[in-house]
Amino acid sequence: DSVPAEFRTSRATYPVSSVSDEALNQLGYELLYLGRVEDALLVFKLNVEEFPDAWNPHDSLGEAHAAHGDIELAIHSYRRSLDLNPQNTNAVVRLTELESRSGVSKGFRNSAA
Repeated sequence: DSVPAEFRTSRATYPVSSVSDEALNQLGYELLYLGRVEDALLVFKLNVEEFPDAWNPHDSLGEAHAAHGDIELAIHSYRRSLDLNPQNTNAVVRLTELESRSGVSKGFRNSAA
């Protein structure tokens, strides 16, 4: 939890931060590629928390959940990403794959969103 805690402390000290959702996403993917899946999850969750209306952080969180084996959470994240950006073809492809493996009812829209 140190990365999210440090980020929040920095954000409180410097409210106008230059950290973007793209920067957090890049950090998350670097951790994911290094095999640090749980650390990547923390960063992607922070990104979604900080930028809840951006579609790409949700998409990336879905990828990290899938890498961690949390298929239901991955499906939820991909659905939210698709709700925010109906043109997100990656989410459509990943949802099709995950839903066919998990037995979760198909339907790309997240009815809760």
